[in-house]
Amino acid sequence: MHQADEIHADPDTLQPPPRGALFGIGVLAGFFAVLGLLFLVLVSREASHRPDTMMPMMPAASESAPAADEGAANLDVDGATIAQNVGCLACHSIDGSERVGPTWAGLFGSTAPDGRTIDEAYLRESIVDPNASVASGFNSGIMPSNYTSTLSDAEIDGLVTYIAGLP
Repeated sequence: MHQADEIHADPDTLQPPPRGALFGIGVLAGFFAVLGLLFLVLVSREASHRPDTMMPMMPAASESAPAADEGAANLDVDGATIAQNVGCLACHSIDGSERVGPTWAGLFGSTAPDGRTIDEAYLRESIVDPNASVASGFNSGIMPSNYTSTLSDAEIDGLVTYIAGLP
């Protein structure tokens, strides 16, 4: 066997890698770990501020709304179920507790920021045009404004009736 074909490792002459090389690898690994975490934070923050990720949405009205002849028979739409399914209760409470949006408890019959009494017409307007009158202490632009295309008139009426009936 030739000397070039043999691999001799004399334990007395083996040296560990230079300290600087290990330090450089550690710094590089740490940099990429921090960069990955920063990316995850930014992506999750962006998703949490998009209205379509803030609450579950129902299918478009064309998929979920009853047919015209069905609508007349379906006047007793359960507003509580709609509020749960659409995701209203993620932002609005029914017990007076504070959330992203104003509580629905005691809302009906109270006075709106613009001085109007909160009645069925006001509630309907707040659902279909949520930025028309924003409750004091709450931000505009958070509540989705596409409920006229995702809910039928009967479903909106059901929500209004439900909110109006809360103590």
